[in-house]
Formats: sequence, structure tokens, C-alpha cells
Amino acid sequence: MAEQTAFAVAARVAERYGLKPYTPHGAERQLAWKECFMGSNGRLCGKWLNGEIQFAIVQAGTRPLPATERLRHELLDSLRAEFGADRVRECEWKGQ
Repeated sequence: MAEQTAFAVAARVAERYGLKPYTPHGAERQLAWKECFMGSNGRLCGKWLNGEIQFAIVQAGTRPLPATERLRHELLDSLRAEFGADRVRECEWKGQ
């Protein structure tokens, strides 16, 4: 149930940023991404791994885009509102 809810939250946030659902393939499928959303400046993908739901935002280019940062913040805020701040954390490998 939590998995479905988390992916529904991600889908709503992705839609607000103009990202469209697409089926993961190639390397994304090998990395076990279950759902992905693509836009002109990047993508948002999510998966269930080791008892937790993980989302990754990958943008085009090398400089952080303001829209990407807004998407990241809104996704975190929306997931925390749904599940509680103590159950949602930002990944520790960001930027690596």
C-alpha cells in the first residue's frame, strides 16, 4: 500500500512539472526502476529496493536547474506530508 501511495504522490508531482510517464528500458530497467517520468530537462524514476522506496531525479546538463531543485523539494515535501518527516529522507549519495 505504501508503495502505491508513494508512486501516486510522485506521479502527481511529476505531472505538475510537465513530466510524462514512460516505461523504463535499457539501463533504467537493469537498475530496477519501476516507474519513470520524462521531460525535456530530465527524468524522475522510482523503485522498491531493500524495504524502501527510492526516487532519483536526473537532469540534462551539468549545472543544477532551478526547476529540478523545485521538483526535488516538492517531491520531498509531498512524501513527508503523506508519510511523516521521520519516514522520508533525502538520499545521501546526491551528487556522487
